[in-house]
Amino acid sequence: MTTDATGLATADATGAAEAAGAAEAGPGDGLLPAADPDPDPASVLADIAGMLRELLAEYGLDDAEIARETTFHDDLELESIDLVGLSGALREHYGDRVNFAAFIADLELDEIIALTIGQLVDYVVDSLRATTTTDPTATTDATDPTDPTDLTAATEATTSPSPTEQD
Repeated sequence: MTTDATGLATADATGAAEAAGAAEAGPGDGLLPAADPDPDPASVLADIAGMLRELLAEYGLDDAEIARETTFHDDLELESIDLVGLSGALREHYGDRVNFAAFIADLELDEIIALTIGQLVDYVVDSLRATTTTDPTATTDATDPTDPTDLTAATEATTSPSPTEQD
């Protein structure tokens, strides 16, 4: 933000472009905004609570208390099909950054039965933090001549003299 001659705050061109890009991008469309470098557990809890309220509304339980210590099985009485629905909602909201199915697959049956909202929140926060520490645009000095997207390797391969040309 910058200020104009009157001292009022205005968005600079970069901020406006970023805001427009974030407004156009949405969950599930492959154009997710950049991951929050430090996701807030309270915000993640609120997101998950909203998803669960939508699921619970089908049973008329949309007013159920949802807190970190709330269990999926005993407190919310969710069935496995409800967990599938939650998995879809998480994927729609967070994209591929959060893989609930993989999280559940690593648990034993008694751990799934005792699973709390807080454990899921912690998993989501950790997953989001992990995706922000991995920079998909990072490059290395190594080139791969078999990679058609690696233009450096392709250029070197076409400009290097062949063994017969050297003779």
